[in-house]
Amino acid sequence: MGVRSERGRPARMRARGPRSKTLHSLIVAALCAALLSGCSSAPDRTEILVGTTPPGASCLLTRLGQPIATVAPTPAIALVEPGAGEIEISCNRQGFADAAVTLPAPEAGASVGTVMYGRPASDYQRHVGIVLVPRTLGPAPR
Repeated sequence: MGVRSERGRPARMRARGPRSKTLHSLIVAALCAALLSGCSSAPDRTEILVGTTPPGASCLLTRLGQPIATVAPTPAIALVEPGAGEIEISCNRQGFADAAVTLPAPEAGASVGTVMYGRPASDYQRHVGIVLVPRTLGPAPR
């Protein structure tokens, strides 16, 4: 039989001493490191919510003339890589005139992204609303 306490119950064996404290400290440190490891990583992509009135349009996002994302149908979220330069968003929908907006480039200089990650953060506008105007058929009535 195992070791019994004064009350007849099995005695609990506890490891005491510097070895158990060191092991406990290592486990706690490893858990903290695992939980915090995602907090310091650089942002991979920026989410830009593209909405149109009326909804249901197809939109192309370009930077420096190169396509970087598409969304269809709107509203939808475009994931764009961080980078310098304006983003042009062009949308179309049948029965409506094409529409476009330009998101200004993030400001150069010290920002949270440059301080924390060593590269500029993507500080583009996170929500874009574009109004589509119906096409008119033929001349307007008099």
